[in-house]
Amino acid sequence: MINKYFLHTALLCLLFIGCKKDEYETVDRSYGKGYLYGAIGSYNVYKIEEIIYDDFFNTIDTQRYQIKELNESIFFDNLNRRSMRIERYQLNSKLQWEILNVFFATEDNYGAERVEDNKRIAKLSFPFSVDAIWNVNQNNSDNPITVFYDFINQPYAINTFQFDSAIAVRNDAVNNSTRQRQYYEVYVKDVGLVYKNTISIDKNAGRQRGNKIKQQLIVHVP
Repeated sequence: MINKYFLHTALLCLLFIGCKKDEYETVDRSYGKGYLYGAIGSYNVYKIEEIIYDDFFNTIDTQRYQIKELNESIFFDNLNRRSMRIERYQLNSKLQWEILNVFFATEDNYGAERVEDNKRIAKLSFPFSVDAIWNVNQNNSDNPITVFYDFINQPYAINTFQFDSAIAVRNDAVNNSTRQRQYYEVYVKDVGLVYKNTISIDKNAGRQRGNKIKQQLIVHVP
């Protein structure tokens, strides 16, 4: 004969598991979609300052230029996920836009990714949460960069823009005798990236190798 106490305990366990499953399945994993890019045909123009450190020649070179990112078309990737083809142009010395390269952006129920120079980068994690932690290089062979949300759905101002709601992604910055690392990006819904400040520098015997990149939105056409 089966012990009544055992049956009672087993029933409670099943109820607990069922409740936890229902609770998990009701999480809105779409919370956060729409921050990686805008509508088809919309575009952003950025001013970029890139500082390149060359340890071989012991030089520091500063480059300033503009990039336009056009949301060209929607397609479905090999996992049948809705993705955006993003055409990128650079402003030349004749003030003409020349095609530079093509990136791809994808959102699913777990996060948002960009394929940049054949590297898949995990830009955002869904749903937005102050507890979210992830590695932006989890889908490529680069060294791990662990990031989290600095703020979620807060007003943000940059240049002439005033946005009601933005999110920021950052790492714990490192600056010591051997390296300097920083990762900081700000996104706005239906606009995409509006600010970026990244640093990746290695130090050795007073010489430095790597770069600093600062990218700011200056034009947005919906």
